[in-house]
Amino acid sequence: EELLADLVSLLSGDVDADLPLSELCRCRWTKPLPSTPLGLVLTASPDGGMATVASIEPGSLASTSSELRPGARLVALAGGGRRLSRPTPQQACDFLCSAKEDVEAVFSPLIDRNGFIVTPEQLATRTPSRSDALRESADVRKWQKRVGSAKAWRAFSQSRPEQYKEKVRRGVPAAVRGRVWIAMAAARAPPGFRVDGLYATLCARRAEEGGRCFEQIAKDVPRTMGGHIYFRRGRGDGQAALGRVLRAYASHNRALG
Repeated sequence: EELLADLVSLLSGDVDADLPLSELCRCRWTKPLPSTPLGLVLTASPDGGMATVASIEPGSLASTSSELRPGARLVALAGGGRRLSRPTPQQACDFLCSAKEDVEAVFSPLIDRNGFIVTPEQLATRTPSRSDALRESADVRKWQKRVGSAKAWRAFSQSRPEQYKEKVRRGVPAAVRGRVWIAMAAARAPPGFRVDGLYATLCARRAEEGGRCFEQIAKDVPRTMGGHIYFRRGRGDGQAALGRVLRAYASHNRALG
């Protein structure tokens, strides 16, 4: 945690401003011998020379870090009382080779438009074409108008129910999906459904009160979308949020089992 705390000051200073802390990952390797190679092949990033993972040798120490994949940029390194930020490939190689025992690395993985950690090859196949991007942009503008106000949403969902169902089933653009989901949920909620403070009360229930249901949630959440930046093991923001939602619903619906 000390290294991540240091990165707060680094990111506000000379480290690239386009590397938010929420998208940084950390890994630690223990070298059995000072001469043990980590198995990383590094190259320079095209936007400034920062060390970027070109490939990872199978079976190496580096390959044990599931979040570290080709395309990731090394943001900081620590080991043996030394720290290095924004290393070039040569600086990173010198640092890693001279490290004798534990080595920590903070890196920014390559992420696709849906938040999944990918390699450059995977990103190339998932990047929309120009025509697809233009079509999606037009769809986003239409949905923004539909969900722009309560009045606009009622006009869309109630006055034209068949068109409403068809549009939703064809897919809602990711950029507005959250707002549309909330609007749909609010429209279907019966009067008096919302109770202020209920969610916080349900979230505050202790593990022993939830019984086997809470135990199963604790087992399942860490296995959910581990390749997504929000649900990865490192920070666990997504895992914590998902766990709260599931435990709250399990407490609210006791018949869930």
